[in-house]
Amino acid sequence: MARYGVPKRSEDLQRFAGVAFCGKQRDHVEYLEYRGEKVHFSWKSVIRFNNILSVKAVIIKGGGIALDIPLHHCYEELMNGTLVPVFKTWHPPVLQNYVAVTRAASRLKRMQLFIEWYLKQRQAFDEEQRIAIHKRFGITFNL
Repeated sequence: MARYGVPKRSEDLQRFAGVAFCGKQRDHVEYLEYRGEKVHFSWKSVIRFNNILSVKAVIIKGGGIALDIPLHHCYEELMNGTLVPVFKTWHPPVLQNYVAVTRAASRLKRMQLFIEWYLKQRQAFDEEQRIAIHKRFGITFNL
């Protein structure tokens, strides 16, 4: 970003290399949204990885901008300044997290209790991170 500055609007992304995560579970992001409005964007060039840790490694080395790294994968790097947020309001589409278990396991009371416990813990963890990021960077989370 030192060469082109920091993008201010989605149109500015045309000057930057994008680093996209696209695994079997999801495609790469094609638009950003804020308060119900969607804007499509394009990159100068884009490289795709099916491993989120590879995406993070490339952007830490200065290989481009990633817009869709889940917060729990980059929280520490944002807080210590290794990574910097690009937009404070515009964000990729919000995706859901899922817990996958076999049908047989889903019928077990201990598994049901674990899933309920895990979801509460995960929601609290995610909320703590969102609050800290909002306080530090003023980023708005529309979840």
